[in-house]
Amino acid sequence: MRVVIPFLVALTICSCRQKEPLYTDKDLEDKIKKAVTSGDNILDLSAVADFEWDSLLIITPYANFDDTEANLNIDLSRTKHVNIESRDDINQLIFYLNNEPIKMVEYPRVPGDFSDNKIEFISRDSAEFDIMKPIDKKTRGDWLTLKRRR
Repeated sequence: MRVVIPFLVALTICSCRQKEPLYTDKDLEDKIKKAVTSGDNILDLSAVADFEWDSLLIITPYANFDDTEANLNIDLSRTKHVNIESRDDINQLIFYLNNEPIKMVEYPRVPGDFSDNKIEFISRDSAEFDIMKPIDKKTRGDWLTLKRRR
């Protein structure tokens, strides 16, 4: 009994620790930028993000983390430090493997704005986006919209 109690206390303490935060992967960000500005009409993130992952979550500017966590039944504590709720300069791309976030990119909206996409999990095999130039002449020429292909 004396051995069991300290073991259970240690186990409880270990299980309560928060996991390490994810920080932006600059190399992956650069690969995405290169693909977006390559002149192609399609961004295939399954090819660009050449590591093992099975789904992607794109969190758009001003998204509410609490609502997103509740709607998708997930824990975003490892990526909340980005403060997307009060930012309009980035989209947050979170790559998952087996329901665990493994990489994250704070992707700038120029070049390539993902903000017109619904906040939902996207499977790796359907992570393709049309790269669209602005139609409105008032929009900056380097502003590209990345809209998920269906």
